Amino acid sequence: MIQDWEVLAQLLPLTWRGIEVPCIRMGTACGNRLAEHEQYAVPASDVENGGRKSAKHSFTIPFRRLILGYSELYPRTFRQFLKALLNPDVGKLQHPEFGLIDCQVGDWSFDWVAEKRDGCDLQVTFIETNENGLTLEKAAPSVVDAQQLALDMAVMFLEADPPIVYEDPSGLTLAEQLAKVASLKLLAELEVASALAEVQRVIDGVNGILDVVGSLTDPNASAMYSAGASIVASMEQLTKSLTVSGSGKRIVQKINDKERTVAEASAHFGLATGAFYSLNPASGRSGTVLANQTVLVYEGGA
Repeated sequence: MIQDWEVLAQLLPLTWRGIEVPCIRMGTACGNRLAEHEQYAVPASDVENGGRKSAKHSFTIPFRRLILGYSELYPRTFRQFLKALLNPDVGKLQHPEFGLIDCQVGDWSFDWVAEKRDGCDLQVTFIETNENGLTLEKAAPSVVDAQQLALDMAVMFLEADPPIVYEDPSGLTLAEQLAKVASLKLLAELEVASALAEVQRVIDGVNGILDVVGSLTDPNASAMYSAGASIVASMEQLTKSLTVSGSGKRIVQKINDKERTVAEASAHFGLATGAFYSLNPASGRSGTVLANQTVLVYEGGA
């Protein structure tokens, strides 16, 4: 079981074009396009900012056997991933920290060495592109974070002085509205189209809360607004996951018969790990799906 201090283990899984792989090292390099205008005998320069450069995300991916939670990384997944790297079109990178980003493949390399008899390690760089608009500024945190954000926001509302009164247009209290965010069980037995509509109602409700927060003078108002905005971003990320899940599918509740890691449970129920995270945020935080735990999965459809 993942311990609370192992925060890196609680990040999103790394995927490229929907292929999930493990990662043992990652880095991001970025900066601004600057033009320095120098003048004779004048200290320093007039520095003009021409905008942000594309972020470059680099990863070391171990395509090895016997990595917990993954099967047949080498050669099967390695060859699938290699084929995806050769695709020249813009693709979706799910970055463990930033979420979904539009990228092109930059440099990549791998080698085989005698000391590693179970596969090879691949180094690859993905370069952010603005072709479809999904840049770092618009990347959203994982829905895994929404549960804790909702609870934090509720506590800040309860501790506000004077007390904050909020009622959702649907008649839900603040606690009920945030509970919808925290559980996501409201999606059970819904077709994806209906689930999208329900998630949109959650987004509208939290936006209504933000309208109230924006007029507050409470010292925690800024923190509350930040938490609420992150909840909306997380729900919008869930919307993206639902949108690509497949037409005609339903979201159903299943019982997990024995304790599994999230990766093992995803494979058992036939979901990509990112989709499983989105539907089951509590499991994403713990890294473990307990025996007899109820989970949400997709069923049927195209």
